Amino acid sequence: MSTIIEIRDLIKVYRTSSTEVIALRGLDLSVEEGEIVAVMGPSGCGKTTMLNIVGGLDRPTAGRIIVDNMQIEKLSDKDLYDYRLYKIGFVFQFFNLMNSISAEENVELPMQLAGIRSSERKRRVAELLEMVGMSKRAKHKPVQMSGGEQQRVAIAVALANNPKVILADEPTGELDKKTGYEILELFRKLKEKYGKTLVIVTHDHRVSNIVDRTVFIEDGKIIGSLDGKETKDMFSKIEEKHLNELSKSVSDKLSDKLNEKSIKNEMGVKNEKSIKDGIRDENEDNGEKIEKEKKFRESVERSLKGGVE
Repeated sequence: MSTIIEIRDLIKVYRTSSTEVIALRGLDLSVEEGEIVAVMGPSGCGKTTMLNIVGGLDRPTAGRIIVDNMQIEKLSDKDLYDYRLYKIGFVFQFFNLMNSISAEENVELPMQLAGIRSSERKRRVAELLEMVGMSKRAKHKPVQMSGGEQQRVAIAVALANNPKVILADEPTGELDKKTGYEILELFRKLKEKYGKTLVIVTHDHRVSNIVDRTVFIEDGKIIGSLDGKETKDMFSKIEEKHLNELSKSVSDKLSDKLNEKSIKNEMGVKNEKSIKDGIRDENEDNGEKIEKEKKFRESVERSLKGGVE
């Protein structure tokens, strides 16, 4: 495989009149063609900044970025626009679709901007919507779709002009568990069937099921990386530990509830026994009273008859 993305000594500094924030501090990264690379790290570590610079949405303060043999930090604004239009496909956390037009019109728009003729646009729109499983929703607007459906359409938009590189920023962040898995499997398909290169910024450990490599960023620099197997093993252990802790927590809570119920039951039994004993004592007292009253009546009757008590 050949290198399709090469980043060397990348620095990004954001300045205002009173502050200076260093987002990237000499970051180095190489990505091979056809590779899926996950980028992970704490919030604010520079992941999205790096992705935006690679995608031509922002310019670096210093450093070199070569993507598909184009040194993008040296491109003019016009060339950078063309680079974004033809070379890169973007998938965002919040979909970035136009709500006023249909799914098929969203997918067609980048092709219109690229000057592709109408007949070719229609053919490719139909092909892409079928690829992402959204043919039946082609006429629907984004506001009429679920989050998962919108993300599928967003992926079709990213593929509109057949770029070699797909950049995804938290693509499963707004999706439920099942839909997130489906989107990740779609990314796997883009690599295996269509040879796309994907760089995915994410906090989602499920990406370990599809990646070839995971790189970790902290304080604007890459601090290490794991291959696909190492990534999967690491997150399996983390998930197993989490599940064990969760299971223990649930078990402890159930145990507490059972103990509480047992105590209540025991108290109930004691209370019930106490009540029964009380009723029994009361019944015995009542029996004695009845017997005394009976004897008293018999004594009175005998007295009236002249008998002696």
